[in-house]
Order: sequence, then C-alpha cells, then structure tokens
Amino acid sequence: MNDGKFYDPSEVRLIVNGIDITGFSDGEKIKIEPVTKELYKSHCGVDGDTSFTKVHDNRHTITFTLKQGSPSNIILDGLSKLPASMVVGVINNSEGRYVGGGTGARIAERPTIGFASDDGKREWKILVPDYSGAPLPDLSI
Repeated sequence: MNDGKFYDPSEVRLIVNGIDITGFSDGEKIKIEPVTKELYKSHCGVDGDTSFTKVHDNRHTITFTLKQGSPSNIILDGLSKLPASMVVGVINNSEGRYVGGGTGARIAERPTIGFASDDGKREWKILVPDYSGAPLPDLSI
C-alpha cells in the first residue's frame, strides 16, 4: 500500500545565521555527526568492578558539499573570517521530518578549492558545540 509519503531532498534546509545555504553538490546533502559518539564511558577497576559515566558532549560536526559556483561559498567564506560565532539550523520538511541546530558554531575547516573540467566541489565543516536535534511527528491524518 502506498500512502503517498516520500522523501524530497529539496525539502531539507541548512540555515546559517538566518541564511538558507544553496547550491549543494550531488550525493549526501548534509551529514550531522557527533564529535563523541559514546553515550556512556565505562571504567573498570583492578578487581573487575565496572562503573559508567554519562557523556555530556553535545558537539556535532555538520558536513556538506557545495558546487564550486554556489553563491553560498562566498557567504560561508566571509563568515569564516569573522570573530563571531554562528547560529545553525537543519530542517527536513519531507518524509522523516527533523529539526535540529545550535548556537556558538564556527567553520571548523577551510574547504579545498580545485579547478577541473567539470563543476568542482567544496566540502564545508561547521562545528556546533551545543547541537540538539529530534525527529518530528507526522501530523497528517
């Protein structure tokens, strides 16, 4: 049975300081990855007794690749040179609805710039120190 729901990558938005980032390259549009993947760390004593500590590291890296000619490259390059941090949001209004983001973000790595016979790509990485995200419920009836 087909209920008419589908995923549309054009409905996934990356917003940096209130600006919609555009001109994504082919492949994976946006990847959000925790810096520390463990939820708990285990500690084992000399006698074998084990304890756990909760990890409270909410840092995440948002990785995305833009086409060489994307106007967002100029915006991100300018933001990377400012001493101020950024506000970042990720919204998926398509199937698998999701919202996430955080404040205090910084450009983590400068992208490699290359020139070739086809439209080049620039991979950007933004580090968000307090990232939080969650899937949204489907409110359709």
